[in-house]
Amino acid sequence: MISNSKKKLSIRVLDGIRNILPYGVDTLLQSTRSTLVDGYKRNELLPDHGLGIFTLSSIISDRAEPSESLKSTTIWSKGLDSPVYLLSEQQISAFEKNKIIETELDVKGRRGAFYVSSSIELEEQGSKQWFIVSELNQSAAKIQSLVDELDTGDSILLNLENDVLNGDENLKRLVFDADGFQMTKNANTIYRHFSNTLYNIMRGGIYANGYEIETSDIKQFIEKWNKVVFNRHSEYLNTLPEVVSYFDLLRLVESLNDLELERLVREYLPLTYSRRHGDPSRPWNKFNIEVTKDNGEKNLNFEGNWRDIFQNWEALSLSYPGYIESIISKFVNASTPDGYNPYRITKEGVDWEKLDSMDPWSNIGYWGDHQVIYLLKLMELSKKYKPDELPSLLYKNIFVYANVPYRIKGMEDLLKDPKNTILYDYESSELIDKRVDMIGADGKLVFVGNELYHVNLMEKLLVVLLSKISNFIPGGGIWMNTQRPEWNDANNALVGNGVSMVTLYYLYRYLGFVADLIEDLKEELMVSVEVRELFDGIFEVLSQNKQYLGAVLSDEERFNIVSKLGTHGENYRKSIYSDGFSGEKKGLSIDEIKDFVNLTMAHIKDTIGKNKREDGLYHSYNLVKFGKNTSSITNLYEMLEGQVAVLSSKALDSKEALSVLTALRESAIYREDQNSFMLYPVRELPKFMKKNIIPEEIVETSNVLKTELQMGLTRFVEKDVKGQHHFNGQFRNGTEIMEAIQKIGEYSEEDILKVGEIFTVLFDHHSFTGRSGTFYKYEGLGCIYWHMVSKLVLAAEENYYATIVKDEQSDDAVRLAEYFHELKAGIGVEKSPVDYGAFPTDAYSHTPSFAGVQQPGMTGQVKEDIISRFGELGVNISNGEICFNPRLLSKDEMLDQKTEWKLPSGTIILDEKQLGFTICSVPIIYELNNYKAITICYHNGDKYTFENTVKLNKQISQSIFNRDGKIDKIIVRIKL
Repeated sequence: MISNSKKKLSIRVLDGIRNILPYGVDTLLQSTRSTLVDGYKRNELLPDHGLGIFTLSSIISDRAEPSESLKSTTIWSKGLDSPVYLLSEQQISAFEKNKIIETELDVKGRRGAFYVSSSIELEEQGSKQWFIVSELNQSAAKIQSLVDELDTGDSILLNLENDVLNGDENLKRLVFDADGFQMTKNANTIYRHFSNTLYNIMRGGIYANGYEIETSDIKQFIEKWNKVVFNRHSEYLNTLPEVVSYFDLLRLVESLNDLELERLVREYLPLTYSRRHGDPSRPWNKFNIEVTKDNGEKNLNFEGNWRDIFQNWEALSLSYPGYIESIISKFVNASTPDGYNPYRITKEGVDWEKLDSMDPWSNIGYWGDHQVIYLLKLMELSKKYKPDELPSLLYKNIFVYANVPYRIKGMEDLLKDPKNTILYDYESSELIDKRVDMIGADGKLVFVGNELYHVNLMEKLLVVLLSKISNFIPGGGIWMNTQRPEWNDANNALVGNGVSMVTLYYLYRYLGFVADLIEDLKEELMVSVEVRELFDGIFEVLSQNKQYLGAVLSDEERFNIVSKLGTHGENYRKSIYSDGFSGEKKGLSIDEIKDFVNLTMAHIKDTIGKNKREDGLYHSYNLVKFGKNTSSITNLYEMLEGQVAVLSSKALDSKEALSVLTALRESAIYREDQNSFMLYPVRELPKFMKKNIIPEEIVETSNVLKTELQMGLTRFVEKDVKGQHHFNGQFRNGTEIMEAIQKIGEYSEEDILKVGEIFTVLFDHHSFTGRSGTFYKYEGLGCIYWHMVSKLVLAAEENYYATIVKDEQSDDAVRLAEYFHELKAGIGVEKSPVDYGAFPTDAYSHTPSFAGVQQPGMTGQVKEDIISRFGELGVNISNGEICFNPRLLSKDEMLDQKTEWKLPSGTIILDEKQLGFTICSVPIIYELNNYKAITICYHNGDKYTFENTVKLNKQISQSIFNRDGKIDKIIVRIKL
């Protein structure tokens, strides 16, 4: 407490914590039985030590057995003179009325609180400091140690201060290791990048000891995943030193010629500080970060929804490129034979959703677009940092399939009910569980006989591609028929009726990458005969329908293509579901793959062209309707997601990209008050009294509705005093009302279907996108969703750099640079807290129409911002070399005076016209000059300058990437 007064003050203060939860109370218990929990609470005070102990009299259970509660929550305080301690809120009102309050020693059956109250004399401009400290999961032994420490006077405060400082330094070190430290004239940019980096590693984790691997942990990892492999190599593993280099370990296991061991080591990721799945800002998610185990050992662990965690690993890979191929291995080895990825990735293995009738969020199915773009971004990084790595893996049979017990239905069932397309195979699930018990996490993988089935990387990449193309709808996109939505899960109702242009845009970029990857290969690739058959079938369909490229398809012609592609997908799935892989491989030539890629890209490019809107934007999602041998496409309203995807697709040239950015600014998606973009236009939903009115002429077309009204029944329809007709309000959709009518057994199937159709048309449910169309926060109506805006910034940056490769001075490049800065400004780093709604140095989830930013912290936006920030700094990795070309960097970021740049590794003095950032924890200093040069400063005192260049050679670049600790700093002279 600080006094600004010019006279002495006497103040009576009360400070503390309310509603303290004791040990043994979890979220479910507190939220469902809090009153019952209160009855078990006991709050005790050790008055001589100022220590409150908050516990349960017993762990809550209704079983006929003892249930002792042997841990507690403790709270203590120091700093106030002669304090009164309160363990509940019973005397708070007395304090508010300035009445005397008395210390509470033992409070039973009430919610815990810990308050300290004292009278303070504040001198003129004086201050007073006190501490309140809470600790969880305290045993009697720990409490006794705490009591002894409290008795030693104020030394515990020094220990507390040192502990906080150590924690602060440890946190800074983690952020530094992930390249979160920068120093420029713009303080907001510095803080925002630090914050982005911190939140990114809190979502995805960070490598505990860089590239140093603790042998004890990887041994535990191998044993948990495959006991057979562990037993086979335990003797060898025991000969390894306690700590081994990751790169040395890879070389060692490769020399053993054991595919299983090499696969496991490649999948090993020594991550720490990673969240459990769920953003803490969203109240329905659970969240924790456990950096130590119960026994105090370092906890190397990760667990996350796969469509979240891989995006954070992408940004982390800029700082630890040595692990990129391990992340790719983790990704593709978690993909299934039918071409999708399961729900969750953990250190313990893959995990999938199971139906839970008690959970309204429960569902099964595969998510969509993340699979293509996240895998693609990781592979693009690999090619930049280690251009020879992926081509060699294309031939290497060290990859496997995840055995998720989902069974996607056949084409007939997909057409009949595209929203219910997956069966859960309980028999297979039981077999998987038995295998896990027998061998470990590898029991969740696909076997041929008693052996794990191995394939090469080319097959894994092809299966992802073929699964998507088997659901290709010409002119529409990729049919979303796997029961789960895409990036924006608030659009969940698009499942079944929805066709994704978003995935198609990303597939175009994916195919372009594959073409580039195999360009110089000669030797044929061996793939499973089942995959080869699917490849040939889809290739044939695309070849037979080349004549429709550039032409208008009839609904019948479109259906013919969709049906044939889908049937090939069905036949492939049937073979692997019923019989599994045969284990036989067949050759696939490089020329065949190239021809397939080129043809598929032509079909995709044609559909992209057909999805350009009249306003210059591109469709994001379309709707498909199947009739008898027909497939018709209708368009939805504009969405930001589609513009980001098409700008990221590499299907547009610079002028087309500029056209989209210009159209965006002029569209209904633009929100002028925030100078940024909503996910979709604001749409006004009908008010309650207007939305459930069935026109009289429509009622007359239904035998059910007419009969019910004539009989005076209100089971399905009712008539109000004004003569208007309404559906009974208990029904939510056409399916529900049809089921209810069918249940009474009084009407024909034709009559029942008619009511369902009327209900669906009245509320336009065929166009219903999901929560996005019915709520007003998060990804809802009128909202800016900042992650997608940051994706837009990155897409604009990518188009800029693609343009300057051809012509650095072109008008298109100048305009794309302007758009990049304009879009970045809209994000809000330079906005006032009033305009932003919070501190602009932190990322937030979204901004609704009626408030400032909401839900702070761990939004996926941080990943995009980290990547685009390094792009803004001009850091470009190509062919394993680092090049600096900061054409998007503002001169205003250069320092205007000598500045101390304090890093966990030491302090660097930066001069005027300099700025600093790090790559793989190596400080990079930009110096504004009229010539180009790079100076490498080594820790041993050596210094080398390279004139007329802004590129580091491969040897120096690899030294940085490998974090070998040889380089002290690098000074880059640049022109802006």
